[in-house]
Amino acid sequence: MSPIGWPRRVLPVYAGTGEPNASGDSEAGVGIYKTTNGGQTWTLVPGSDIFYQRAIGQMALDNAGNLLVPIASAVRGVSSVTSGASSSAATGHPLATRGLYRQTGATFTLIRPIVAVATARGSTTVQVDPTHLGVIYVNEFSRGIWRSLDNGATWAQIKPALNENLSTDRAEFAITTLPAIKFLADGRNAHLIQQPASWWLPRLLQRFELNNFTRVPHGFWVVVEKKPE
Repeated sequence: MSPIGWPRRVLPVYAGTGEPNASGDSEAGVGIYKTTNGGQTWTLVPGSDIFYQRAIGQMALDNAGNLLVPIASAVRGVSSVTSGASSSAATGHPLATRGLYRQTGATFTLIRPIVAVATARGSTTVQVDPTHLGVIYVNEFSRGIWRSLDNGATWAQIKPALNENLSTDRAEFAITTLPAIKFLADGRNAHLIQQPASWWLPRLLQRFELNNFTRVPHGFWVVVEKKPE
């Protein structure tokens, strides 16, 4: 279950169902539920039944307060034991296209379908830049991380998969909520260091592995990954 909401106030909280892990024992879900009384009662969000027998990942709210819903693969009728009881074994319900959806009222519209390749398994995480709400990030199994600078109208890949031939390749990420020291021209955050690369790069590599290092006008473009523990 993937909840989103405000834990310290009695305001709407949403919970997506299903296990978005694209594995053989990932139980399919039945849609999105909502509570407005601190979890005492829950109701199915109108229109979210289109995600029946799919799995819902970590959701977010766009700059208009609409739900952004990442959809991944799951398995209809998974049971914890062979031939055991299952919650959604029926195969007659149409399966929603995997990818990223936006809610408008009782309608969920696909705004980023996944790339139709054999290793595609959908998306599990979507986040909105808190300092620039038109910027949205979403991941894809075997396709890395994608970013939209125009609230979902167009997308560009900013982080490739480690292995695009592996269906379990899953790029998870987080967006910082710390104050930005500097804004880039496109609205993204950057931390300004008034030192040459010979000073900060060795320090960075003590904790991270270097994925990409590119010199650009007035600075550098650096992509790093956390070192395996």
